[in-house]
Amino acid sequence: MDRPDTEPRPRTLDLQDYLRIVRSYWLGAFLIVLLGVTAGAGWTLTQTRVYESSASGVVQVAAGGDANLAFAADQLAKSQALSYVELGGSLAVAESAATTLGGSASPTSLLGRVTTALPEDTAIISVTSRGASPAEAAALTDAWLAAMGEQIAAMQEESTDTGGSATSFVPLSSASVPTSPASPNVEVALLLGGLSGLMLAAVYLLVRNTLDRRIRSAAEVESRFGVGVIGTIPQNDALAQHGGLVAALPNATADDRHVNFAMSEALRELRTNLAYVKVDAQPRVIVMTSPQPGDGKSTLAANLAESLAVSSDQRVVVIDCDLRRPTLSKVLGVSEGAGLTDVLSGRAQLHQVMQQTEAASNLWVVGAGRIPPNPSELLGSQTFQDLVSTLAEHATVILDAPPVLAVTDAVVLAAKADGVLMTASAARTTFDQLDRALQLVTRGGGDVLGVVLNRVPTKGRDAREYGYFGGSYYYYEGDVGTGGAVGPAAGSGPAAPSPEAVTAPAPVVAATSAAPAAAPAPAAGPARVPAPPAAPASPAAPASPAEAPGGALTRREIRERERTR
Repeated sequence: MDRPDTEPRPRTLDLQDYLRIVRSYWLGAFLIVLLGVTAGAGWTLTQTRVYESSASGVVQVAAGGDANLAFAADQLAKSQALSYVELGGSLAVAESAATTLGGSASPTSLLGRVTTALPEDTAIISVTSRGASPAEAAALTDAWLAAMGEQIAAMQEESTDTGGSATSFVPLSSASVPTSPASPNVEVALLLGGLSGLMLAAVYLLVRNTLDRRIRSAAEVESRFGVGVIGTIPQNDALAQHGGLVAALPNATADDRHVNFAMSEALRELRTNLAYVKVDAQPRVIVMTSPQPGDGKSTLAANLAESLAVSSDQRVVVIDCDLRRPTLSKVLGVSEGAGLTDVLSGRAQLHQVMQQTEAASNLWVVGAGRIPPNPSELLGSQTFQDLVSTLAEHATVILDAPPVLAVTDAVVLAAKADGVLMTASAARTTFDQLDRALQLVTRGGGDVLGVVLNRVPTKGRDAREYGYFGGSYYYYEGDVGTGGAVGPAAGSGPAAPSPEAVTAPAPVVAATSAAPAAAPAPAAGPARVPAPPAAPASPAAPASPAEAPGGALTRREIRERERTR
């Protein structure tokens, strides 16, 4: 398989990306819009209420009964109305209105509160006045119309004395008393506040998406780095409370079994996808690592190893290569005594530190052993390479490596392995961290098989963004295994060997199937992995009870069922 190009690729946002951004940060955007609307409402509360009142008057010219004279009078009224509308904004009218109203308002201040207008091709002049109260606005409008009539009448007296036409200004109605303020306009203020909030929310979403570098989508990982996401492991808070092993999760209630089924199905998916990553050359030595500590790579390595072991009779050896903070032995429930470092330093033989697990007789664990001062040198030694190569001839080897960005151990191991599985935490690991980790592995000579997203949410739209769709439709009570194949007795594996077979030296090259299962292998020669026994060697392992169709029961579950009968 060609090494993937892990350099970030330029990528334009499409409609699905915008929808994902909105779904991811909708709460912040909603709060910004709400803040804009609230700001608009708050602004209206701080403004002084202004009321508007309107009224109108018509300019009339006296005319005889002749139609031609009437038409001429109408045209004259319209032409004079053009000059009278300007008169409505004069200081003389304002002084007359101020005298009518009384009070302390000056004519100049009244001019700023009154507007006169003349609709096109009419002789009707409208007056609009503003006031602090409805009554004040209406009174000012009436006073203004009266003042305009007085000024026009005075002008007409002079015009009549000189032989001009008689023109009058007649108010059409009294000023209306407003029922609601004209300013501030609450509806307009709220609308403008909401639109401003929407624009700010759009800016917030784009900026937040740019600054938030956490992994939010499986598709984005693949498009950015060209590395496939071959597994999505759902979030399960109970996993940490029960040692981290799926087989140890409680199955007392239907909800527990439902959650366990989701975990088991995710491990099956990872196991299946891993088998198709390299069809022509199946990886025999796999490094499990992560960009940062806390991504769950050790827990995932243990559960993947168990899933591979219970799915068939192939032997699986998982080695704790995290020689700085080893946790694998604790997860798989084996002794934390001597381990890999004791073998590499010559203090012990491999068969003396390999431990068989309860989950499957074909799953073996090599703990880390004593914490050395030079982990990178030990993992990069020829002795370690020879040890892994020998094991890989007869078993699938999973190496639990330290985080890539913390120390260089994982890069050293990646160069000697067939492939690397990079574990990343959903909504926690950033693209920058994943990018740097992938680059370090590939530049060091490693081959990235794929990325596994851990702690993926199981509910809501975020679950689908990570490529997790769940399996509720196909779940039933009998299917609560730990990752084994579906079918009767699937995943049960060969029967557990006797205690002597665990502690005695055993060959890496499989012993002949005709050899007695309980007989110890020769003590001389290189350390070897025990061959699967031809028949059950321990009477403590009872016959498997009848299983529900598709149930993949572990030995622990079988024993628990026997005890409850």
